[in-house]
Amino acid sequence: MKYLLSLILLCSVGAQGISVQEQSPDVKITLAPTEFVIPRFSNPFSNRESSIPPHEYEYADSLRALLDADDKQEALTSLNTLFEFEMSPALLHLKGQIYFALEDYKNAETTFLMVLARVPQLVRGHSDIGQLYLVTNQLEKARKHFSLAVKYGEYNPIVLGQLGYLNLQLHNPMSAVMAYQTALTMEPDNKQWQNGLLSALSLSGQIQSASSLLNEMIKQTPDDVNLWLNRAFNYLNQDDYFNALSSLETAMELGENTPENVLAAIRLHFQLSSHARGYELATTYFSEHGMPVDIAYEVTNWLTHYEKFNEVEAVLNQLQKNGDLSQAEMAVLASRRAVLLHQRKQIDAAKKLHEQALALAPADGKILLDAAKFYFAIDQLARADTLYSRAKSFPQSRQHAMLGQIKVYIELKEYPHALRLMRDTYQEFPGLYELKDNIALLESTIAAQKL
Repeated sequence: MKYLLSLILLCSVGAQGISVQEQSPDVKITLAPTEFVIPRFSNPFSNRESSIPPHEYEYADSLRALLDADDKQEALTSLNTLFEFEMSPALLHLKGQIYFALEDYKNAETTFLMVLARVPQLVRGHSDIGQLYLVTNQLEKARKHFSLAVKYGEYNPIVLGQLGYLNLQLHNPMSAVMAYQTALTMEPDNKQWQNGLLSALSLSGQIQSASSLLNEMIKQTPDDVNLWLNRAFNYLNQDDYFNALSSLETAMELGENTPENVLAAIRLHFQLSSHARGYELATTYFSEHGMPVDIAYEVTNWLTHYEKFNEVEAVLNQLQKNGDLSQAEMAVLASRRAVLLHQRKQIDAAKKLHEQALALAPADGKILLDAAKFYFAIDQLARADTLYSRAKSFPQSRQHAMLGQIKVYIELKEYPHALRLMRDTYQEFPGLYELKDNIALLESTIAAQKL
């Protein structure tokens, strides 16, 4: 049964830290948002499919003179002397464009909709009202009209690129890929379309295509921070932590210092056993962004796993120096100091601090786990079982609590209980592949005992 227990230990949390073999890093890389361009007020007489009729030529020329002089308000005043039903769709559309240029979005929308009611397939009408909805953050409506513009023959790369952006924002990356690809065929050097296509390929799971595009873009602009972040993001999605970290480090050398991305690098360094660099980055992170208690706990947990106890003490001392600690911070400080004392064989002092931490934070999963591991290590199994049971109630500690409780049952030789919990754990966390072999081994052990 010692062999069985050793197997369980391999797929569980160590007595004082995280098992590197079992624990995947909770890493999230933050990318720059995808951009879109809203063109300036364009030539109002470039309407497609709807032209100024002959009887409006003279009037249109007078409006052109005003618009060429950038006197949009005077042009609008002149148009307002006419009834809408007297105006051709082209002239009415011009009025909507002027409203749009003057940022009178409500009247612009009303006017564009009147035009489209008269000429439902007017390409420029759909693209312009799509721009209006994009500006006013009505993304669903914008996508609808851009799609109609493309359906009726619009091949302006800006419209196609913006349609790609909208599909990306509205969680339709496959459609975004097609729109961005079409825009790029007309403007192959447009960085926004390249970046949009890159995001769309990544989010649609086309990692190889995204990587190929990314490599080409990095060759063109090797000092672009966002490209290196995208490369890190893609490698991370493939569970290639080493290359993800390498790309992230390159981005940081180029100036990337977003707190979330620095934290991602810290976690990857610890995951890959480069704890010295992880600690160096953590120290910088704490000095620049403060010391969030959850991050301090996580860093000390990793450092404890690597037996870097002086560094653990330095982090805890820094946390204590912050002063005016919240109850949650005092609980973490007590719990982590207790772990440190346990390592130094000061059992009574460690026990006192664990109980103090539990009193301060009785509903904190990580505090419960720290205490449960301690009591398991000193063979107070009933107390460990109770604490693991409580820790199972919290999502962030449930997996480790269930694994810890399995160890308790095996140590107590309560094999049927251990087997039931092992099956429940594997069903809930199927990524713990080692449990499958342990279940089979425990089943055979129980069967052998019945012979």
